[in-house]
Amino acid sequence: MNQVIPICLYLLLRSAPPYRSLPLRSPVIGVIGRDILLPCLFFTNFTGNFVVQWTLLHSSELIHKVFCNGGIQSEIRGGRYKGRTELSSVELNHGNMSLVLKNVTYTDKGEYVCSLDSESWRDETVVELDVTAEQLEKELILNWSGT
Repeated sequence: MNQVIPICLYLLLRSAPPYRSLPLRSPVIGVIGRDILLPCLFFTNFTGNFVVQWTLLHSSELIHKVFCNGGIQSEIRGGRYKGRTELSSVELNHGNMSLVLKNVTYTDKGEYVCSLDSESWRDETVVELDVTAEQLEKELILNWSGT
């Protein structure tokens, strides 16, 4: 009877995914014309081949896709995002799949999917981006009032 518990625990641990994403509870707020970081973190250090892909949730439009093997091997950027996205090649191997989106526009508002595919496992997390011009409005008011 004493042997059953360790074997069950071993099987449970062996079947658990080797990585775990950290979900967000609130939207990320981007300001029109500024850069924003869309966070995507996994608890692990990666070895071997893996693919990181950012897409829009409802349309599956490709934002950014990276093929890795110890570093970025190749990248693909989707249509309207070309020249506006970056992933850190240094941070990828440490579980940081966060995407920098440059020069945010109102049409960038939406839900983004960060997915990770490795040789033995797949996971994804959703990041909601809300876009505002609030900061620009404050700057206009300050400039107009002469302060």
